[in-house]
Amino acid sequence: MNDTHAPRPGHMDDERLAPHLEAAWRDEFVFELRMLDVPGDVIGDALVTADTHVAESGETAQEAFGDPKIYAQEIAGSTSRRVDPRLSVRTVVGVVAGVAGTLGAIASTLAWLDGTPVRLSVGMLSGLALALVVAGVLLVRSTWALRLMKDRTVLAALLFGAVPAAAVVGLIAIGRDPVLEGSPRLLGVLSVVLLAVNALTFWLDPDDDRILGPGDDRRLSRTARLGAALSTPGTVAVICAFLWLVN
Repeated sequence: MNDTHAPRPGHMDDERLAPHLEAAWRDEFVFELRMLDVPGDVIGDALVTADTHVAESGETAQEAFGDPKIYAQEIAGSTSRRVDPRLSVRTVVGVVAGVAGTLGAIASTLAWLDGTPVRLSVGMLSGLALALVVAGVLLVRSTWALRLMKDRTVLAALLFGAVPAAAVVGLIAIGRDPVLEGSPRLLGVLSVVLLAVNALTFWLDPDDDRILGPGDDRRLSRTARLGAALSTPGTVAVICAFLWLVN
């Protein structure tokens, strides 16, 4: 669940470091550098350099540097430093634990509110498997997925949103025969454990590759680490509280 790469990472830092660059040009430039796995501090240096030139020369970024995608490729070619695009085992475990913990927490909350056992059907288990597959594709092929989201938004929304959601609903509707039945409390405890694993994972490995300018503090603050760790558990807590309130 926790995002490992946002489509516009460090957007506020982009504006802070390069206030004189046109927003559209700057966003395209940063996006392309991110897709080329250029580290955040190198991106920051490139932004500051470009912004200084534009401010002193009076030129626009397009006039001074040309197409932002091509210029980003030139910057990437001038440095050998790269962010490792491969996912760590810890990250994969954290995301899978977050997905399973979220679904388990919602299912156990609904069953507890209804006063019934948790009944897992063939369709539910198949839907969970499909959700994990989609999450896995987004993780393993994150660069491809982000490019698709940017360049072909409707197609990406269908591939990663509408189609899997419809398939999950269809699987649940078709496969209603229960194969597992258990205590909502037991599933709830298991879900809390999984969400704790998710939180611990992203506390230890918060995927810190912020866009940094010269002299910026490279240490990630405790507040930022806590936000990364609690994003999924916090969202699940809000959902479960809402289900309880409307019950």
